[in-house]
Amino acid sequence: MQETLLCLDASPQGLSSHQLGTALFGDDANISTIKATVSRLRNHIDIDGNPYRIAVPYRSQLRQLKIALERGFFREALERYPGPLLPGSEAPMVIDERNAIARSLREGIIGRGDPELMYAYVQKVPDDLEMWSALEVVLDEEDPRRGLAAARIETLLEGAAA
Repeated sequence: MQETLLCLDASPQGLSSHQLGTALFGDDANISTIKATVSRLRNHIDIDGNPYRIAVPYRSQLRQLKIALERGFFREALERYPGPLLPGSEAPMVIDERNAIARSLREGIIGRGDPELMYAYVQKVPDDLEMWSALEVVLDEEDPRRGLAAARIETLLEGAAA
């Protein structure tokens, strides 16, 4: 149900049964499964049909996160970022959303070059080698976090080589 809600949240214009099926299951979508899933979701939130869309005004965490990213408010976006979206999900649209948000947030923070923001990011996403590497570069020589960054980079590289 979370995957369906995320797909509808990411598509305020709405999705046809076929589009929602593809978003959730790729080419293996079964329309009757989609209808049953939406029916269960309607027990929790008002959903319009044809196309399927969330029918009530709301401000989701995902939407607020995306707005912050679009505006370049990376500190606010990081505060709203729960970590990778539905990390266990294999739904194609969820994977696309997860990757797009993570990439936008990472690139925006690295582009800012703010060590405090970068350090806050690695507290939420500790396995991001790219961010640890960028953080090590921007930290002052005497900053104790520089050693921590170097050690974490070494650990991540060892894990990748294994």
